[in-house]
Amino acid sequence: MKPTLERLFLYKAFSILLVGTILGLLYIARAGNPSLLIYWHPYFQIYSLVYFVSGIALNMLPKFKSSNIYMKNVILSVLILYDLSFILFIISYFNTFFIEISALILLISSLFLVFYFIRFSLIKANFPEADPFFILSSLSFFLFSFSLLIIGQLTFESQLLFFLGFIGSLIYAVEVRMVAVRQTINYRILTHCSLLFMIVSLLSLFLHLTLFLNLYYSLLSFFVSFIIMAFSLRIFESKRPLTIHKFGPREKKLVYYNQGAMIVSYIWIILGLLFFVSNIINIDMFIHSVSLGFIGNTIFAFAPIFVSNLFSKTDPLKSMRFEALVIYNIGVLLRVIGSYYAFPIWSLLSGLLILIAIFILVFRILS
Repeated sequence: MKPTLERLFLYKAFSILLVGTILGLLYIARAGNPSLLIYWHPYFQIYSLVYFVSGIALNMLPKFKSSNIYMKNVILSVLILYDLSFILFIISYFNTFFIEISALILLISSLFLVFYFIRFSLIKANFPEADPFFILSSLSFFLFSFSLLIIGQLTFESQLLFFLGFIGSLIYAVEVRMVAVRQTINYRILTHCSLLFMIVSLLSLFLHLTLFLNLYYSLLSFFVSFIIMAFSLRIFESKRPLTIHKFGPREKKLVYYNQGAMIVSYIWIILGLLFFVSNIINIDMFIHSVSLGFIGNTIFAFAPIFVSNLFSKTDPLKSMRFEALVIYNIGVLLRVIGSYYAFPIWSLLSGLLILIAIFILVFRILS
């Protein structure tokens, strides 16, 4: 199989994700150096998502695909910048000087996404309401890199910029284009409303970092934005696309699996934001509700489609395993509950279940 650039991004994404999950398991089990494990774990998870969404963007956005050798060299340069930034963040545990260099490199690479998402949005295409979310996502990635450069460490606010601003906006932009068959003109109004609240939330977060505005306003705006997103996608409705009666059992499985994973993902993000704003759960529970619950289930929803296409698999349905989705969410639930009640054994079991689910997903995609 020819190792295309898109595949290189995804190979690295899955590899770093597995290692990052294992690091989290080792930390919970108190095996090894705890300070090293807890320092590396979040960076491994974050960089796995950076590689993954970049690989998906390379495959999805037409302007990313080019026969021009110059453009290919630019994309290869971005991949190298990611690698260099990731390696420097790993060794920054031993010397914090490398944090700023790594963040600067990541900042430079983020400009690539800003440029191409803006360039992509200028192309006239169906569902243009998704384009502002692509741009907002890349700007959030830029602000995330900038905050790492200025602050010099991974803070809760920078994680909000990454998970909710960068990944959240990009996920919704992709979902609008992928499940647009469910949308109508009326529901596009909701898309614009969710964009407004997302912009307000990011501006509030920026004001929190600069002028110490209460973080509550940003979180509340995120909460409203994601509720509107869920309703705009119509994932909670029993109505199906008008053409579903023409689908065979296999095609219906794709619709049910995709919609089911999306419903679970939005339940995680909405409840996570609601409980955190209400001071019911702690920061650790909230971050894992977003990263594992929302983002993880979204990956389970769309990875079989995107990744199977990248690896020339003609039948993505083979990698859509409901049992893997169930195992994964049991693991996420145990992780959140284990953190709330301080049950390390629950968190350890959750990590094992999540690893098993990831292995099933990756094995079914690549087999």
